[in-house]
Amino acid sequence: MLQVFLVKLSISVLLASLLFCSCKKDETTDKPATPAPTPAPTPITSYGNLKIQFTNFVDDQAFVLGTSFQNPAGEAFTATKFNYYISNVVLTKSDNSTLVVKDVYRIVKQDDDTSRLITLRNIPSGNYKSIKLMLGIDSASNNSGAHSGGLDFDYASDMFWGWNQGYIFLKLEGSASSSTLTNNKIEYHIGGYGGVNKTQKNYELSFGSSQAQVTSSTTPVVSLKVNVNEMFKTPVSLSFVTKPQQTSIGTGAKMIADNYADMILFDKVVN
Repeated sequence: MLQVFLVKLSISVLLASLLFCSCKKDETTDKPATPAPTPAPTPITSYGNLKIQFTNFVDDQAFVLGTSFQNPAGEAFTATKFNYYISNVVLTKSDNSTLVVKDVYRIVKQDDDTSRLITLRNIPSGNYKSIKLMLGIDSASNNSGAHSGGLDFDYASDMFWGWNQGYIFLKLEGSASSSTLTNNKIEYHIGGYGGVNKTQKNYELSFGSSQAQVTSSTTPVVSLKVNVNEMFKTPVSLSFVTKPQQTSIGTGAKMIADNYADMILFDKVVN
């Protein structure tokens, strides 16, 4: 009987030992993993400025108010005013990421040198390879009620028709000997922000092999060339005899806007 008791006792001790080991193993396995270290905060990006320089031309000649030029039809003309609205600027970096530059609404005026140099501020440092911009103002901004900044009605007084028609996107005034209007006037006020006759034009301009290098201490200048004569050719050739004036929204305004869809060209980057 003693032997039987000892055997049973040994078996019980062995089972208890195995159960204890099993429990210790489970406790070890169930311990929560050590949390991963908190990643270091992302370094604050530095910022700088980038400038856009607009230079107006008539084909290969520098555009000057009061100077006689020829349109593509060979008709002489002289301009007294040339303005256009620039907005919706987007910059693309060399890594293809994009930056929407908010609240850029500027009127470029031939008679105001300062207006032809637009400064974009607080641009993240980096190398930029292209720019997108709009000649005109998008429909949402035209319809957004009270305006300020570059859309303020005082600022835009010469480029605004009224609440119904909205802003004038491009304005060219002057004279041409072939014009049939009184005093040989030529007059083009181009606008229209919605519907089939909308006239906003978007430009996407690559810097080619160049890059605009923005840093906290360097401000690159992106130089763009604007050819006035594109208003009068391709896809439709226009003459001052038959089309000396367009001052309202409609098919005529859209036709001229379609012509100047390739009016703005990339020139160079100066870092």
